[in-house]
Amino acid sequence: MTSPAFRGLAAKISLSIVAAIVALVAAEFATRSYLAIRKISLPQSSEEIDRIGIIRMDDRLGWRSIENMFYEGRHKDAAGNEYYVRYSTDKRGFRFFGDVDSDKTKIFVIGDSFTHAAQVANEKTYYGLIGAALPAEIFAYGIEGSGTLQQFMVLEQYMGEVRPDLVLWQFCWNDFINNSLELELQSKKNNCGFRRPYLGENGEVYYALPKKRPLLRRFANHHSRLLYLILLGLDRRAAAGEDSVERDIAETGARHAGFRRAVAVTGRIFETFRKRWPDVRVVGFCVGEDSPYYEEFQRLAAEFDMEFVGGVSEAIRREREKNGRMTVSGDYVHWNELGHALCAERILERLKPHGAGEED
Repeated sequence: MTSPAFRGLAAKISLSIVAAIVALVAAEFATRSYLAIRKISLPQSSEEIDRIGIIRMDDRLGWRSIENMFYEGRHKDAAGNEYYVRYSTDKRGFRFFGDVDSDKTKIFVIGDSFTHAAQVANEKTYYGLIGAALPAEIFAYGIEGSGTLQQFMVLEQYMGEVRPDLVLWQFCWNDFINNSLELELQSKKNNCGFRRPYLGENGEVYYALPKKRPLLRRFANHHSRLLYLILLGLDRRAAAGEDSVERDIAETGARHAGFRRAVAVTGRIFETFRKRWPDVRVVGFCVGEDSPYYEEFQRLAAEFDMEFVGGVSEAIRREREKNGRMTVSGDYVHWNELGHALCAERILERLKPHGAGEED
């Protein structure tokens, strides 16, 4: 038989637990009510992220561009200048999907958010301008936040249908981070926090959520708006700091062990592409001039018979710094219409002398 003191202690503990549960339920209810009143949409789960953005979760790719999407309106660049945007994707999620039976040169464009290009109208994207200038049939697919493996998997899915004469591959300096679970787990600045595919040592594809406490995050994604916001706030606070693997790589350079492993993984992806499509012309360019990322993409392009267009980001940066013309959108990262036009101009310098898009 228990003593009165023990029963009293047990009652206090029980009341404390009940009070804590009630407080958490109330906080969760208040959070959901606030979001509803302010009309702030958060995904009810990771699978429903398409409600608030231009991507949706995908079992194979990790995430993909939303299909059959359309919106139009006015955007502002980083200087506050307004311009009109008419954004659309087709039933596959492509910004452009040309005629596969055309006699024109067919160009398959692949890349990340700079190719997804939600900040500009379809015809104002760098590839829209390239297609109009040559002319050529353009097949353009970008996945915001994607790495090289995800982009390769899109190529793998559509190369047989498109049968392109040329693949235009847009790289980004942070692809090396996104290609490596080891580096992405250490990154606070280039980590989408979504489950994505990675290439294993033996060529196998495996999937992982590149965040600490993945089970807690999955619970938050599916069941708790309050916990979701707490974790989101912690992630943003961490991203604002300087303590991230990118700083280590900048200080160590190409000798950084984790970076070297990420470069090797990226090389294996390009090697697989080349073995599968040895005769397809590939032209690549890199967004960002950061070292050692830029130099490694340049080296890998040479190793795997890819033509490398240098100076794209440099031309865009120089236009802004020397001529005072704004080249980035209101997010201060992605290009506005002028940025895309400068990118297209630089790439066309490489394509036109080689005859791409010329009529027979």
